[in-house]
Amino acid sequence: MRHKMINLCPTTFEIASKMKNFSSWVRSELLKIHAEQEEKEANYTRYRCPACWKVYVDRYDYGDMNCMNRDCGYTHKLEPIE
Repeated sequence: MRHKMINLCPTTFEIASKMKNFSSWVRSELLKIHAEQEEKEANYTRYRCPACWKVYVDRYDYGDMNCMNRDCGYTHKLEPIE
């Protein structure tokens, strides 16, 4: 295990002090959040710029994406990655 320090206010410190295994609970909650995020991202459409190969993820379902790399100069709509 690796250590990561967190700061708690007096109220959350009291709550954490009463828990049997606070560290295990924190790890469990972090893993839940991570799994939920991965599930969401699995449904996102990804686009790749054919000029600079930068990949973009359409998190808001815009439907069309443009390359946002200022150095690229590619101005056409990006094609989704299958």
